[in-house]
Amino acid sequence: QQWILLLVQWICNFAAKLQMGVGASCVLKPAAWPRGWQVVSLTIGVLTSSFLLRAYIRTKGLVDMPQSSEAPSGDTQHTRDGQGSRAIVPPVVFLTHEPLNLHALVAEVTDPACGAIATFSGTTRNHFEGREVVRLEYEAYEPMALKEMERLALEVLRGACGAGIRRVALAHRLGVVPTCESSVIIAVAAEHRGASFDGCRFLIDEVKARVPIWKKEIYADGSTWKANQEYKPPNTS
Repeated sequence: QQWILLLVQWICNFAAKLQMGVGASCVLKPAAWPRGWQVVSLTIGVLTSSFLLRAYIRTKGLVDMPQSSEAPSGDTQHTRDGQGSRAIVPPVVFLTHEPLNLHALVAEVTDPACGAIATFSGTTRNHFEGREVVRLEYEAYEPMALKEMERLALEVLRGACGAGIRRVALAHRLGVVPTCESSVIIAVAAEHRGASFDGCRFLIDEVKARVPIWKKEIYADGSTWKANQEYKPPNTS
């Protein structure tokens, strides 16, 4: 790298001569140049010297070159969680008239960085207050329900139930749900089990309270709509 230093020294000397009006050679006669050209020549000399000196420092490993701060591309949102700069993986949220598959939702949230996956399955039981239940039927205002479900899932991913939750899946079935079949399934993957349990409880409680889904219970001796006493309509005032 010694030749770089020699070249830098030569350029600096040449630029100094230009500044003082002393010709670097009898051919160029820089002292006779217009003042503007002298300034341009001096600027070029200084910039070239700076570039060569930086190259020398880099080859000697004296400073660390800046690294790109751009996040790797992938299937993630640019939203950041409240625990650091880790990108949030978009939650899996959907409504369906088909039977729900617990194993499929667990597969959706499986993550090598997580040590726990907690799940919740809400199933149709065969009785209510001493009456035999044949099946349940669910209806929803689907656009609003999906939007609210996604909002809840993102709250969990952003730290509403503690740090370390990395993936969330939330699915609700509509239409007829026979006994022993699931109407809602939640899966939460976290670095530690406590957060995953808390995430499941938070989601099912808030789904009941905030998502516009209604249930009709079909009894052996007749049918009736059951109002969701936990649901709290949004305040539009």
